[in-house]
Amino acid sequence: MVLSKRQLLVFGGFHESTRDFIYYNDIYAFSLDTFSWSRLAPSGFAPSPRSACQMTPTPDGAGVIIYGGYSKVRVKKDVEKGTIHSDMFLLKQDGKDGQEKWSWSRLSPSGSKPPPRSGFSLAVGPAGRAVLFGGVCDEEEEELLEGDFYNDLYLYDTAKNRWFPGVLRGTKSEKKKRRRGKKAGAEDEGAETKEEEEEAVARGPTEVIKEIVTEDGTVMTIKEVIPGAQEEEEEEEDEEEEEEDGNK
Repeated sequence: MVLSKRQLLVFGGFHESTRDFIYYNDIYAFSLDTFSWSRLAPSGFAPSPRSACQMTPTPDGAGVIIYGGYSKVRVKKDVEKGTIHSDMFLLKQDGKDGQEKWSWSRLSPSGSKPPPRSGFSLAVGPAGRAVLFGGVCDEEEEELLEGDFYNDLYLYDTAKNRWFPGVLRGTKSEKKKRRRGKKAGAEDEGAETKEEEEEAVARGPTEVIKEIVTEDGTVMTIKEVIPGAQEEEEEEEDEEEEEEDGNK
């Protein structure tokens, strides 16, 4: 589901029962003005039935881009084959309010495309870009299922119809210098106290700020809070106490 102007658009999905399954490629619209559903009938060639795809609106709000997805078919009586889709489509709206006409068209983006995957996240980014993260690529055999999970980032430029990888650029942190050995004197004691204070601060939660820098210079900031060493030690102590209680 995705928001496009004053309506929510729902595409695809699947329904599975104990006996059979079915994948969809229909599209419905829910009006935020009238609170009513309607089924759209776009012209052109629609994407093949699928689920687990992602949708993002175009910057002008007159269209929706649909990317990827997953579907499966029954090869034999008890054998199913899954397919990871990596194609992309544009659902575009033309005409005035009340006389809208929808149409499908296939997109062939350039650039560095993400490897095939499904179940990823796609969010609207700045300057008409969509940010893709994660996903999984399953390898299926008759009674075996193995999956490769991703934690990489890709950006799609809706204006240029182009993919490019998101590169993380973190801020450099100075290495903490620790004094080895003890020396007499108030000056050394003060330095030792200062080191203890710095160490106490370092053991608390740390906020790491990373930046995604695109090829054209656009910068997106991501904040990540890393638990401190003291919190981790407390968790380890709790786990040790639980283990001791269990042994008793």
